[in-house]
Amino acid sequence: MDSYDIVFLWYPDWIGAMPMPVFTFLESYNFNWKTIIPFCTHGGSKFGSSISDIKKIRPKAYIKEGLAVRASNVGNAKDEVDVWLSKFGMLKQ
Repeated sequence: MDSYDIVFLWYPDWIGAMPMPVFTFLESYNFNWKTIIPFCTHGGSKFGSSISDIKKIRPKAYIKEGLAVRASNVGNAKDEVDVWLSKFGMLKQ
């Protein structure tokens, strides 16, 4: 993780929260001054408490605008994901 400055953090939202392995991942590495870009799938709660949880666990990280995709729309989310990724220079429109 030391060689990365930007980390795209994907996880499923489970009833308004990140799964425990994601908490463990965030606690296991030094994210100070790194950029975390959250991306989750959800059943209706969008990010739930996950953004505030990430900020609590890693207060010295930069948290960028994330993307929450409803699980039932994953198969049709390509355009939405492409627009979101282009905001970070990860995809040319």
